[in-house]
Amino acid sequence: MNLRGDNSWLTVAGLVFLKPGRNTFSVVPGVGRVLRRGVEKAPVPKAMPMDSGDYIVAAGEAASESPLAEQEELLGEYFRRLAAAMRDIDPELHPDRVILRPEVFPFRLDPREVIAYRRLYGRGNHDRELEQFILEAAALRLRVNEEAQEISGILDETSVTGDSIVYARARWTARTADSYLWRFQHVLDEVVLTGSSNEARQIQLLRMRLMRDYAGLWLLAYRPVLKRAGTLA
Repeated sequence: MNLRGDNSWLTVAGLVFLKPGRNTFSVVPGVGRVLRRGVEKAPVPKAMPMDSGDYIVAAGEAASESPLAEQEELLGEYFRRLAAAMRDIDPELHPDRVILRPEVFPFRLDPREVIAYRRLYGRGNHDRELEQFILEAAALRLRVNEEAQEISGILDETSVTGDSIVYARARWTARTADSYLWRFQHVLDEVVLTGSSNEARQIQLLRMRLMRDYAGLWLLAYRPVLKRAGTLA
């Protein structure tokens, strides 16, 4: 979102402007908190090369079969579906092309999520906690969208009352998505502190994609309850 009419990047988190090519940050007075006050030519982590063969997805098969350490009940199935879809894809293929492959396209992944998979299950030295979180958020987005579609197709009386397991499950998913949005905020703050404006843009994009889909599911899951309570017309 560009609110200045130039090439500045304004993140929603804390209203922090990132000037391309300068790694200089300024904050709108009175809004958010100061994360960093510009240092010219601050070191920026290099992007992982896509054609160098530095990573080898050696654990992809295990990823599509192993349970998650956390959120297994909620996200395990969806996480393994994503891992299985990317398991046999050439690790040298550019992420922009990976997301267009027939086995991956239905998941509506972002190229940064492909990179997260390769970093998490490759042999390179990366922040695996960050990459795990990015992949889990992608799996959560998949679940959010599937449950929204399921609720949209309900034609019986539960679409009015909201008294069914489908709605209860969707509200659980919505609460989890809310907690992931807060975690995205924390991750974004940390990335901004490193001086990587490009990574900050990518993380913010993933956060906003989850926020958009979460909002749709929240309305579907809670509208019957709010109508019953008299808070919605």
